Amino acid sequence: MFYACLLNIFFYICTNKQTKTNIMKATLNFQTIEQAEKFALAFSRKTLGGHIVSNTRVTVFNIGKDEKIFIDNYINKLNN
Repeated sequence: MFYACLLNIFFYICTNKQTKTNIMKATLNFQTIEQAEKFALAFSRKTLGGHIVSNTRVTVFNIGKDEKIFIDNYINKLNN
């Protein structure tokens, strides 16, 4: 799938060594800093999840089914 406003997105599955559970995180690379900041703000408000913004890259943590759906819907709206 091609995203006009999003350069790429990567989902990672990490293992929490203490609880031995899998945790998904995602890294999204946007075309502009403004897009990255707006996404990070929307993600944190919707999910109360942690994130890191570094220039046009946003990394979000603790992604479950609902958070993944939010990311997909946000990107789809951004591209329309």
